[in-house]
Amino acid sequence: MATQPPVQAPRRLLLRQLAAALLYSSAFVVPLLLLAPATLALYGKPYDSHLAVYVLLLGVQWANGAGRPAVRHMVVQWDARRIGVAVGSGAVAVVLICALGVTSYGALAAAAASLTGALIFNGRAIGMALSRPRQTSGT
Repeated sequence: MATQPPVQAPRRLLLRQLAAALLYSSAFVVPLLLLAPATLALYGKPYDSHLAVYVLLLGVQWANGAGRPAVRHMVVQWDARRIGVAVGSGAVAVVLICALGVTSYGALAAAAASLTGALIFNGRAIGMALSRPRQTSGT
């Protein structure tokens, strides 16, 4: 079983899945963005003054939702090196932004780091899913 190539979905199906994920992710996040001031006001101080953090965290949810079909594709293909690059580059960006920004900007820097990491990881996953599979020899 390990010698059989993974089953691949047609490119058109993948594009449809990515479009649907983008649509659904946007459909859930946009109303939350519009209701953000009222939602944060429910919790009072200090939450009501952290709209930017909330917006960035909703951006993380949006990126992860939009990229989900590509992540599934990436797992099915299981190119360990490329997965490592996708996860590692996102993680390095998150750690650097937090290391450089949390002292001065606190939760805002952590939320910005999370969004940056999600965008890098999901962007790489989408790139991998849309690129031609790499030919491997042997294993």
